[in-house]
Amino acid sequence: MSRVLDYIAKYDENLTIAQLREAIELDKRIADKKEIDDLNQLKEEFANTYLKIIDSESMFGKTLNIYHIKEITRTERCTDWSLYYYVKGNKISFSERDTYCRTLNPKKDRFGFSEEELRDMTKITEQEYAEYMHRYSRIKTMLTEIIG
Repeated sequence: MSRVLDYIAKYDENLTIAQLREAIELDKRIADKKEIDDLNQLKEEFANTYLKIIDSESMFGKTLNIYHIKEITRTERCTDWSLYYYVKGNKISFSERDTYCRTLNPKKDRFGFSEEELRDMTKITEQEYAEYMHRYSRIKTMLTEIIG
């Protein structure tokens, strides 16, 4: 009960129940619109973007991850109520123990980022991404020749 009282304390105490309900609904619509606007801005900012980051805590040791984010497709709430963004695109990963390239499919994979994670990565150019993809292809070719 105290949470409800704390929540409605910001409203004028002379409001009727109907007016209070209307004010709360208006605030919710405003918050929902802001969230949608923020999401659309983030989608636009990261659409068809190339990113890289070094993951020092990977289970394969220090790992360079390269991403081509084609689009942010959907969101989900975390337990702390922050948003988690699922992406469609590609990932190239280089470490001493593992090298791979995979397609990120938000319908099959539970792979995404928080806004903080997206912003912490370094943006790179399409040309730089193509160079990493070329390096990956060369490594894959050499491994195929060695392994057979």
